[in-house]
Amino acid sequence: MSVRPAALRTATVAMSVGVALSALAGCGGDTEEAADDSPASTSSSAPATAPADPAAAEAQITENWAKLFADGDPTALEDGEELTEAIALLAALAPPPEVKTATVTDVTFTDAENAGVTYDFLIDGKPVLPGATGTAVLDDGEWKVSKTTFCTLASLGSPNEPVAGCQ
Repeated sequence: MSVRPAALRTATVAMSVGVALSALAGCGGDTEEAADDSPASTSSSAPATAPADPAAAEAQITENWAKLFADGDPTALEDGEELTEAIALLAALAPPPEVKTATVTDVTFTDAENAGVTYDFLIDGKPVLPGATGTAVLDDGEWKVSKTTFCTLASLGSPNEPVAGCQ
């Protein structure tokens, strides 16, 4: 049957990405917590650990998370121009016509340039990794999926070889 290989491929992708995300959750993210000994600004409603405009930052994180996982857009990824080969590798884990999406459900800023991100990863509208975690970073003035988060996922597609750009 033709349904069986597709179901097997989807299950393999879900298991592979799930293992990567479990590893990410266990490592505690890309950054250290910001020190709490700096004075908070009285002119801003943003906490000392958040960017100046947390709502705009969260919107950009949400947009770029979707762009990377659905479209393979390297501009949504920290150092994306160096990772185009790895982006293609990750995209091949669930080839077309399967539609991959990532919906951000929570953003927690660890400082003005780093955030923890909780998201749901879906293939063809079916959640394969609900509540997955990763990190976003401020890169050249734009909030992007962190290279560490992406490379951990991409390395699952190439377990016996280094992922280009992720070394």
